[in-house]
Formats: sequence, structure tokens, C-alpha cells
Amino acid sequence: MPYFEARLPINFKDEKNINDKLKICEWLGVTHVILEIDERSFNNNMKQISRLLNLINTKKTPALYLRINIKPLNLKDFKRKIKTYEKQPHIISVETANKEIQIRAARDSRVDLLSFSDPAILKTLDKGVLSLTKQNNSFIELSLSPLMEDNKYLQSRYFRNFYRFIHLAIREKANYIVSGNFHHPLEIRHPKTFISICHSLFDLSIPQAKNAVRTNVERLINRSKFRYDKNYFENGVKLLK
Repeated sequence: MPYFEARLPINFKDEKNINDKLKICEWLGVTHVILEIDERSFNNNMKQISRLLNLINTKKTPALYLRINIKPLNLKDFKRKIKTYEKQPHIISVETANKEIQIRAARDSRVDLLSFSDPAILKTLDKGVLSLTKQNNSFIELSLSPLMEDNKYLQSRYFRNFYRFIHLAIREKANYIVSGNFHHPLEIRHPKTFISICHSLFDLSIPQAKNAVRTNVERLINRSKFRYDKNYFENGVKLLK
């Protein structure tokens, strides 16, 4: 049975850190890992990126995928950046509290994912953005890492917001995923733990929790692949040779 980690932030200049994280994922039995780098790292370090892509192409367990996270400053910045990455065969995510950018990104077929992992960004999520991502068959993301916050007040506030918005996404029938987004190797947890947390703490049914952690993550990966497949026409429609 496949198990997914939808967001594993890495510093690709630190090979030991990457290897430590991947060893823990392999030990836990995580079979698919989406490695995340920010846009500046992708643009300014092509030699290291080439080595990382070689690792992604050759490593079988866990299977690796690359995610480029865009944090645009304004709408003009978003348009410039999305054009830069539109031909990259990787998952493209956008992370911003700017409502205008959220709406534009939710309408843009080049954007696979809108991230609401940051507690300050999560509270900006609304029905309009959820509806647009649903229409575009893209995804929204929430993460469990802020629950590791030592400040109990901030932790409790994030808990309430997570509960509120994950259920809003479910009611609106949006495509939602839950990632770990853990920066330290020892914080990484098995996806079964995510399912248990979503079920026991956030009142998701087991099927809903599995959608968040497994089924929808697999769909997200396939969506990014299909954007560059000339035989793929639309969701569920592909030319077979």
C-alpha cells in the first residue's frame, strides 16, 4: 500500500540533511515523498538542482517528486514567476496571504496547489478560493507542523483554525491534502499517524482522512504529470497508443 508525504522541505545544499530525512522516510515505510524547495533556490543553484533531479530520477524507494513553492509579492510578481515555471515538469505550489493572488492562482491551470500551511495564511482561506480550485481541479494544502508549536496559545489557535478550514474544504467538496511539512528529520511521522490525527483530533472520517493523506496526494502528483503529457486532454481523458 502506498504512503505519501506531500511536503518535505529540504536544503539541497545540505546532502546529509536530505539523506537523513530520506532514510527516516524509508525506515517508516513512506513510499512516495514530495521534496519541496523554494523558488529562489531553484533559480540560483542549477548545479545542485541537477544533482537533486538525478537523485529523484534514480531513487526508487521512496519514489521522489519535486515541488517548487512560489511566494509572490504581488499580482505582477505572480504573473512573472508562473511564466518562469510553467514549463517545469514539477508540482507548482503558491503560498500567499494576498487574496487577489490566491484568486488568480486558483484560476490558473499551471498552479497545482495553493498552500495554507502557514497559520497566518490559513485564516485567509474562504469559499471563493475553494470553489475556484475545485473548478480547476487543483488542490489546497494544510499542514500538521504548526501543531508542534511550543507556545500553547498559538498551538491552540492553529488547532481551531485547522479544524474549521479542513471541514470547510470538505463541505465545499474541494480537493484537499494534509502534509507534514516538518523541517527536522526527527519530526517526520508515518502517514498512518496523520490519518489517526485527522480522524481522532479533527473529526474526519477514516475515508476523508485517507483522502487528505494518500488519495488526493496521489492525484496531485498525477495532475502535475498530466500537464506535460501531450496525450492527456482533461481529467480522466487520455489518448492511448
